[in-house]
This record gives sequence, structure tokens and C-alpha cells, in this order.
Amino acid sequence: MTALDPQDALALVRRTRAGLASRATPPRWYAPLYGLGCGTIVAAHALPRPGSWIATIAAFGLLVAIYGWWRRSSGIGVQGFRRGRTLPVTLAFGAVFVVAGFGAIILRYEHGLSWPALPAGVVVTLAGAWASRTWDRIWIADMERL
Repeated sequence: MTALDPQDALALVRRTRAGLASRATPPRWYAPLYGLGCGTIVAAHALPRPGSWIATIAAFGLLVAIYGWWRRSSGIGVQGFRRGRTLPVTLAFGAVFVVAGFGAIILRYEHGLSWPALPAGVVVTLAGAWASRTWDRIWIADMERL
């Protein structure tokens, strides 16, 4: 193994990270589908059983499929709960998802109101698409920065 000049090593790291960032950029459709999958999980509580279960399973399947596709096509697997500048985005979206989801569940099964799950699902869909796009933008900027 040959020793690298520190400047050459730094340039190599920068090129490697830039290449990683370019591979990691998801297609435009990824964030809206991510949001739709998350929003459907919440909105499914407006449906009677077994429709709510079917919609929830289909939404989970969508999320698994798009993440699996991205992971195979990019060769990168990154999860949302990582330290750094992306963590606040993950936590903020997680809070929206949990509050909307549990709100829909409580209103449906404790108070008999199924309709609030629909607007809650829309909120989660929009928040999920925003969170996905924002998380990717921040993570890619972190990869490009040294």
C-alpha cells in the first residue's frame, strides 16, 4: 500500500462523497409516493374492516417496495434515524405521523368517527412527501460537504 499525500487523500474523499451523493439522489416520484404510503396508513382508519387492514398492508407494501427499489438502484441503504442534520426532519415527521395516526385511531375506535382519518391522512401525505424530499436534500448536502 502506498502512502497518499494528504491533499490527494482529501481530494479522493471529496470525489468519493460526491459520487455517493449523485448516486443517492432519488427520482422525483419517490417523495410523493413515500408521502402517499404514509398517508394511506393513517387514512385507512376511515375504512371498515377488512378494508382498513388491506389498505394498511398495501401502503406498507408500497413503502417497502420503493425503499427496496431505491436501495438496489443506488447501492446505498440509509435509514432515517441517523445522527446529524437529518434527525430533526425524521423526528418532526415521526411526531406528525404518530399524532395523526393515533388521533385517527382514537377518534375511530373510541368515538365512532371515521371521517377525521381522511384529512389526517392528507396531512400525513403532504408532511411525508416534504420530509422525504427535505431529508434527502440535507443528507446529500452532508455527503457533498467535507
